[in-house]
Amino acid sequence: MDKETTAMTAAAAPAPFSSSTASVDTASQPGQAPVPTPAPMQSTSHGSSPNPPVAGGNISEKPAKRAITLCGKRIELDWRLLINWQFDQLDPYRPVTSPCLRPSHYWVLRALFAIWLIVTFVLSLAGRAQGGILHRWPYTLEGFLNAGFMIYMISATFHTWRYATNRRTLLHSKWWMVPHHILWCTLGTITIFSTVGYWSYVYDSQFVNSRLLWFTAISQNVINPLILIAEFILGRQEYRLVDNIWATIVFLFYMFWMWIVAGYSGVWGYWIMGWDQGSACIKWYFIDTLLIFVAFFAIVFLTRARDHLWSTRAWYPLPPDRATTSSWPFKTNRHAGPTLPI
Repeated sequence: MDKETTAMTAAAAPAPFSSSTASVDTASQPGQAPVPTPAPMQSTSHGSSPNPPVAGGNISEKPAKRAITLCGKRIELDWRLLINWQFDQLDPYRPVTSPCLRPSHYWVLRALFAIWLIVTFVLSLAGRAQGGILHRWPYTLEGFLNAGFMIYMISATFHTWRYATNRRTLLHSKWWMVPHHILWCTLGTITIFSTVGYWSYVYDSQFVNSRLLWFTAISQNVINPLILIAEFILGRQEYRLVDNIWATIVFLFYMFWMWIVAGYSGVWGYWIMGWDQGSACIKWYFIDTLLIFVAFFAIVFLTRARDHLWSTRAWYPLPPDRATTSSWPFKTNRHAGPTLPI
């Protein structure tokens, strides 16, 4: 009698798990309480996982991958790889870690940069048409773009340096973060000097042959590409400039305008200063700018290829114990650190 009462009471009791998270095993033996079974594993980009909560919201429900056919081969593209802050959400074990910026803030900053480019372009055309203070429109526009790029670099440098000087972050960081921050600060400093150099050239011809202008040219055409290459080697998904499609557009627009400046300066130097100095202008601008384009697109291509290998776990597998280190190419703390502010 006691056994029957116990069995009836257990059967009438509510299940300890809700129906949304678990299913009840109705095939249990007579006289025993139903045994709840765990929820099925949910497939993610890194394999099956219990789908832990992700800070900042879950990944969008719309299909992430779009397939295109190129040269007879089917290629799948993941739209989430084009948005910097959503790199974090590709990994269910790594939440968004930027405490001061929400996803909506990123779009505001991107919109400000788009407005900056539009205003810069309009001002340059208006200055050329009116023949006023902006009559040297290629150099003036280049100065505006340098200033915009400088603002971006300062914000990114400050954002990353906050984490570099945070003791709690340093405890979870690796040795490679030290040269990483040095690279960012160096690139920001070079951009500042470049901006000063170009604006000085526009409004004061005495700076043409100065050391500052030579340093500007060397930094723009030699040092910056080397730093970008070093960033590809030492950088991470959350930090690298080329991982952000909007920053990439800004940088490409900046480099594209260098071609216009190159043509303007080369033709002007050829007809006004003679063949020697004119050909030197053409070689200096066109050849060096071409090298920057080649280096930049190579970095973009290699970065996308590496990110693709990461996302498919072919090269960068998630450790089975959810550890925060990996073996490529040296141990790095991929699961800690902020995203760029832009």
